[in-house]
This record gives sequence, structure tokens and C-alpha cells, in this order.
Amino acid sequence: MNKRINWAGLLLEAMSIVFAVLLALGVNEWREARREQQTVALALASIQREMEGNRLFLDRRLPYYQQVYTELDSLVAVHGEATSLRAVDVPSWRGFNPPILRRSSYEAAITTQAFSHMDFQTADALARLYSFQGFFEKLVEQVMAAALQGEYDTLREARLIFQEMNQVGGELKGYYGEMQRYLEAQAG
Repeated sequence: MNKRINWAGLLLEAMSIVFAVLLALGVNEWREARREQQTVALALASIQREMEGNRLFLDRRLPYYQQVYTELDSLVAVHGEATSLRAVDVPSWRGFNPPILRRSSYEAAITTQAFSHMDFQTADALARLYSFQGFFEKLVEQVMAAALQGEYDTLREARLIFQEMNQVGGELKGYYGEMQRYLEAQAG
């Protein structure tokens, strides 16, 4: 009953088990990294579509703001800045007509933690873009609230509002374009 232990065989078996475990961990880590990169790619593609939709929305809305601003500017020259907006006819007037911009893809990327797997430069650039979009949305929200309370009643006030919405909206539209080019360069 005296059996000799085969130390070489035991060592080989132990090394095989350790190697198999390390290999399985490596494969699992590789799969997880690949899944994370797929999530990042899907998030970025969705954000790009969202930005393009927002840019197109502004493309349709900004000419209206510019046209109303131009008409209000002409009316100020004829009637004076203090004239009530209700006292004149602004031919293209359809109200303040606020843009409705989306941010759901951006928020989904945050919720799914796609940003935590993105390179910092891209995540930072997107955060700055959506921060600026938030500023524009807040401006529009404040304009609408004040308009509903009758605070923008004169030609001067309405003219300044349309000028500001056109200017900030144009900057945001340009920022969308810059971000689109940046993301395309990162992808290609």
C-alpha cells in the first residue's frame, strides 16, 4: 500500500488547471470588452442620428426666426420699438414656434453606461454639446414662459427674442455639424 506520488504528473495537472482557468478568464474578459465596444458603437450611432435630426429640425426652424426678426426690424423702423406686438401685423408670425430637440439617445448612453467605456475626449465633447443644447432649451423655455405671461409685448422685445433664438440656434446647429464630423473622423 505504499504508493509513490507522481509529483511531475501532479504539477502538470495543476498547471493545466491554472492555464485553463486563466484562458477562460481571458476569453471572458475579451468577450466583455467586445460587448462594451459594441454598446459604445450603438450609442454613438444613435446619438449621431439624434444630432442629425436635431440639426434638421433647426434647419427648418431658423429661417422662420430670421424672417420674423427681419419683419420685426422693419416694423420697428416704421412704428418704433415701444409699439405693442399686438398693434401691428407681422406677416409671417406663427408664434414663437419653439424647436423640439431630442436628447433620449444621449440619456440612454448615460443610463447604459456606454459613456464609461468611451474615450474621455469623445464623452467630454458630447457632454459639452448636450450642455449647450440644454442652454438653448432653457432659453426657449424661459421665452415661452415670459411670452405666456405677456412680458414680450413690444416690437423691441419680440425682435430681441427672435434675434437671440436665431443666433443661439445657429450656433447649436453649427456645433451639431462639428460633432458629426468629429465622430465620423473617430470612426473612420
